[in-house]
Amino acid sequence: MNFSCQVDEYEYQWDGKKRTGKSFSCVFVSPDNPSEYCMGQMRWTFKSDNKFRSLQQKLSNGLAFTMTKVSLISDAKKQYIHSPIQTVVNVAETHFSPLLHSKEKSRCPEPPATIADCSHLTNEQLFDVTALVRTVGMHRPVKDTRVVFDIDIIDGSKDGERVRTMPLSVFTDRPSMMSHPPMWSFLQEASKTVLHSPLASFASKALKIRRASSPSAQRKQQHR
Repeated sequence: MNFSCQVDEYEYQWDGKKRTGKSFSCVFVSPDNPSEYCMGQMRWTFKSDNKFRSLQQKLSNGLAFTMTKVSLISDAKKQYIHSPIQTVVNVAETHFSPLLHSKEKSRCPEPPATIADCSHLTNEQLFDVTALVRTVGMHRPVKDTRVVFDIDIIDGSKDGERVRTMPLSVFTDRPSMMSHPPMWSFLQEASKTVLHSPLASFASKALKIRRASSPSAQRKQQHR
Protein backbone atom coordinates (compact mmCIF):
# COMPACT_ATOMS: atom_id res chain seq x y z
CA MET A 1 0.00 0.00 0.00
CA ASN A 2 1.13 3.54 -0.73
CA PHE A 3 0.84 6.19 1.98
CA SER A 4 1.88 9.76 2.77
CA CYS A 5 2.80 10.89 -0.74
CA GLN A 6 4.21 14.40 -0.80
CA VAL A 7 6.57 16.74 -2.64
CA ASP A 8 9.10 18.62 -0.52
CA GLU A 9 10.87 21.73 -1.75
CA TYR A 10 14.22 22.81 -0.30
CA GLU A 11 17.06 25.27 -0.85
CA TYR A 12 20.75 24.47 -1.24
CA GLN A 13 24.02 26.10 -2.33
CA TRP A 14 25.71 25.17 -5.61
CA ASP A 15 28.73 27.01 -7.07
CA GLY A 16 28.13 29.76 -4.52
CA LYS A 17 24.54 30.30 -5.64
CA LYS A 18 21.29 29.55 -3.86
CA ARG A 19 19.22 27.00 -5.74
CA THR A 20 15.85 25.32 -5.19
CA GLY A 21 15.27 21.59 -5.44
CA LYS A 22 12.39 19.24 -4.77
CA SER A 23 11.83 15.58 -4.10
CA PHE A 24 8.90 13.17 -4.11
CA SER A 25 8.55 10.81 -1.15
CA CYS A 26 6.07 8.17 -0.01
CA VAL A 27 5.75 5.22 2.35
CA PHE A 28 5.14 1.64 1.16
CA VAL A 29 3.16 -0.41 3.70
CA SER A 30 2.87 -4.20 3.75
CA PRO A 31 -0.81 -5.22 3.29
CA ASP A 32 -0.22 -8.16 5.64
CA ASN A 33 1.55 -6.31 8.46
CA PRO A 34 1.16 -2.49 8.76
CA SER A 35 4.16 -2.31 11.13
CA GLU A 36 6.39 -3.30 8.19
CA TYR A 37 6.95 -0.36 5.88
CA CYS A 38 9.71 1.45 4.04
CA MET A 39 10.24 4.73 2.23
CA GLY A 40 10.28 5.60 -1.46
CA GLN A 41 11.88 8.69 -2.99
CA MET A 42 12.74 10.48 -6.21
CA ARG A 43 14.67 13.69 -6.67
CA TRP A 44 13.54 16.12 -9.34
CA THR A 45 15.84 17.17 -12.20
CA PHE A 46 15.12 19.08 -15.40
CA LYS A 47 15.54 15.88 -17.43
CA SER A 48 13.23 13.84 -15.18
CA ASP A 49 10.44 16.42 -14.94
CA ASN A 50 7.90 14.38 -16.93
CA LYS A 51 8.52 11.21 -14.92
CA PHE A 52 8.46 13.21 -11.68
CA ARG A 53 4.99 14.53 -12.53
CA SER A 54 3.62 11.19 -13.71
CA LEU A 55 4.79 9.38 -10.57
CA GLN A 56 2.83 11.79 -8.39
CA GLN A 57 -0.34 10.70 -10.20
CA LYS A 58 0.55 7.02 -10.40
CA LEU A 59 1.65 6.60 -6.77
CA SER A 60 -1.32 8.23 -5.08
CA ASN A 61 -2.32 7.56 -1.47
CA GLY A 62 -4.12 4.30 -0.75
CA LEU A 63 -3.19 2.43 -3.93
CA ALA A 64 -1.49 -0.97 -3.82
CA PHE A 65 1.19 -2.22 -6.22
CA THR A 66 3.36 -5.18 -6.99
CA MET A 67 6.94 -3.96 -7.23
CA THR A 68 9.38 -5.65 -9.61
CA LYS A 69 12.91 -4.80 -10.70
CA VAL A 70 13.22 -2.95 -7.40
CA SER A 71 15.94 -0.31 -7.30
CA LEU A 72 17.24 1.02 -3.96
CA ILE A 73 18.89 4.34 -3.19
CA SER A 74 22.32 3.19 -2.05
CA ASP A 75 23.51 6.53 -0.67
CA ALA A 76 20.41 7.34 1.43
CA LYS A 77 21.44 8.87 4.75
CA LYS A 78 20.36 6.70 7.67
CA GLN A 79 19.49 9.65 9.92
CA TYR A 80 16.73 10.66 7.48
CA ILE A 81 15.17 7.17 7.23
CA HIS A 82 12.27 7.04 9.71
CA SER A 83 10.70 3.72 8.68
CA PRO A 84 11.36 0.44 10.53
CA ILE A 85 12.65 -1.14 7.29
CA GLN A 86 15.84 0.82 6.76
CA THR A 87 15.84 0.89 2.95
CA VAL A 88 14.68 3.56 0.50
CA VAL A 89 13.12 2.52 -2.83
CA ASN A 90 14.21 4.46 -5.90
CA VAL A 91 10.71 4.96 -7.34
CA ALA A 92 12.07 6.39 -10.61
CA GLU A 93 13.79 3.10 -11.51
CA THR A 94 11.36 0.59 -9.94
CA HIS A 95 8.48 -0.98 -11.88
CA PHE A 96 5.00 -0.74 -10.30
CA SER A 97 2.01 -2.87 -11.33
CA PRO A 98 -1.22 -1.55 -9.74
CA LEU A 99 -3.64 -3.98 -8.09
CA LEU A 100 -7.42 -3.81 -8.59
CA HIS A 101 -9.69 -2.55 -5.79
CA SER A 102 -6.64 -1.69 -3.68
CA LYS A 103 -8.20 1.38 -2.04
CA GLU A 104 -10.88 -0.82 -0.50
CA LYS A 105 -8.16 -2.49 1.60
CA SER A 106 -6.05 0.58 2.29
CA ARG A 107 -4.03 0.44 5.51
CA CYS A 108 -2.02 3.07 7.35
CA PRO A 109 1.45 2.29 8.71
CA GLU A 110 1.66 1.42 12.41
CA PRO A 111 5.00 2.46 13.91
CA PRO A 112 6.42 -0.41 16.01
CA ALA A 113 8.83 1.79 17.99
CA THR A 114 7.94 3.02 21.49
CA ILE A 115 8.92 6.19 23.31
CA ALA A 116 11.21 4.07 25.50
CA ASP A 117 12.94 2.82 22.33
CA CYS A 118 13.38 6.36 21.00
CA SER A 119 14.60 7.72 24.35
CA HIS A 120 18.00 6.15 23.72
CA LEU A 121 18.64 8.20 20.57
CA THR A 122 21.62 10.50 21.13
CA ASN A 123 22.14 11.83 17.59
CA GLU A 124 19.92 13.41 14.94
CA GLN A 125 17.52 10.75 13.69
CA LEU A 126 14.03 10.73 12.18
CA PHE A 127 11.63 8.26 13.78
CA ASP A 128 7.95 7.26 13.94
CA VAL A 129 5.96 6.61 17.11
CA THR A 130 2.34 6.13 18.19
CA ALA A 131 1.33 7.79 21.46
CA LEU A 132 -1.21 9.83 23.42
CA VAL A 133 -0.98 13.61 23.65
CA ARG A 134 -0.42 14.51 27.30
CA THR A 135 -0.03 18.31 27.23
CA VAL A 136 -0.04 21.08 24.61
CA GLY A 137 1.67 24.44 25.15
CA MET A 138 0.67 27.77 23.65
CA HIS A 139 1.93 28.47 20.13
CA ARG A 140 4.44 31.24 19.45
CA PRO A 141 5.73 32.81 16.21
CA VAL A 142 9.09 31.81 14.74
CA LYS A 143 8.66 33.47 11.32
CA ASP A 144 6.04 35.62 9.62
CA THR A 145 4.40 32.49 8.23
CA ARG A 146 5.30 29.86 10.84
CA VAL A 147 4.59 29.13 14.51
CA VAL A 148 5.87 26.53 16.96
CA PHE A 149 4.42 24.95 20.09
CA ASP A 150 5.52 22.23 22.50
CA ILE A 151 3.67 19.03 23.39
CA ASP A 152 4.38 16.04 25.60
CA ILE A 153 3.42 12.55 24.47
CA ILE A 154 3.19 9.24 26.35
CA ASP A 155 2.57 5.63 25.29
CA GLY A 156 2.95 3.71 28.56
CA SER A 157 6.34 2.24 27.63
CA LYS A 158 8.90 1.99 30.41
CA ASP A 159 12.63 2.20 30.82
CA GLY A 160 13.13 0.09 33.91
CA GLU A 161 10.38 1.09 36.35
CA ARG A 162 9.85 4.57 34.91
CA VAL A 163 7.18 5.40 32.33
CA ARG A 164 8.76 7.46 29.59
CA THR A 165 7.36 10.69 28.14
CA MET A 166 8.69 12.69 25.22
CA PRO A 167 8.63 16.44 24.48
CA LEU A 168 8.05 17.44 20.86
CA SER A 169 8.29 20.85 19.24
CA VAL A 170 5.65 21.11 16.50
CA PHE A 171 6.20 23.57 13.64
CA THR A 172 3.20 24.51 11.51
CA ASP A 173 1.87 27.30 9.27
CA ARG A 174 0.67 30.50 10.88
CA PRO A 175 -3.04 31.12 10.16
CA SER A 176 -3.85 34.19 8.07
CA MET A 177 -6.61 35.26 10.44
CA MET A 178 -6.24 35.98 14.15
CA SER A 179 -6.99 32.44 15.23
CA HIS A 180 -5.28 29.30 16.46
CA PRO A 181 -3.46 27.09 13.93
CA PRO A 182 -5.57 24.04 12.95
CA MET A 183 -2.80 21.64 14.05
CA TRP A 184 -2.63 23.27 17.49
CA SER A 185 -6.43 23.08 17.89
CA PHE A 186 -6.45 19.43 16.80
CA LEU A 187 -3.77 18.40 19.31
CA GLN A 188 -5.29 20.54 22.05
CA GLU A 189 -8.60 18.72 21.60
CA ALA A 190 -6.84 15.35 21.53
CA SER A 191 -5.17 16.08 24.87
CA LYS A 192 -8.51 16.93 26.52
CA THR A 193 -10.56 14.02 25.22
CA VAL A 194 -11.69 11.68 27.99
CA LEU A 195 -11.33 8.59 25.81
CA HIS A 196 -7.96 9.35 24.28
CA SER A 197 -7.21 8.06 20.79
CA PRO A 198 -3.56 7.37 19.98
CA LEU A 199 -1.95 9.46 17.26
CA ALA A 200 0.86 8.34 14.99
CA SER A 201 3.69 10.85 14.56
CA PHE A 202 5.80 10.32 11.44
CA ALA A 203 9.30 11.62 10.66
CA SER A 204 9.84 13.27 14.02
CA LYS A 205 13.42 14.46 14.43
CA ALA A 206 15.28 13.43 17.56
CA LEU A 207 17.96 15.86 18.65
CA LYS A 208 20.65 15.35 21.25
CA ILE A 209 19.52 14.52 24.78
CA ARG A 210 18.61 17.67 26.69
CA ARG A 211 17.45 16.05 29.90
CA ALA A 212 17.50 12.62 31.48
CA SER A 213 13.82 11.81 30.97
CA SER A 214 13.72 11.80 27.16
CA PRO A 215 15.24 13.20 23.96
CA SER A 216 14.00 16.49 22.62
CA ALA A 217 12.44 16.29 19.19
CA GLN A 218 10.92 18.26 16.38
CA ARG A 219 8.21 16.94 14.13
CA LYS A 220 6.33 17.43 10.90
CA GLN A 221 2.58 17.83 10.58
CA GLN A 222 1.68 14.19 10.05
CA HIS A 223 -0.87 12.48 12.23
CA ARG A 224 -3.10 9.53 11.74
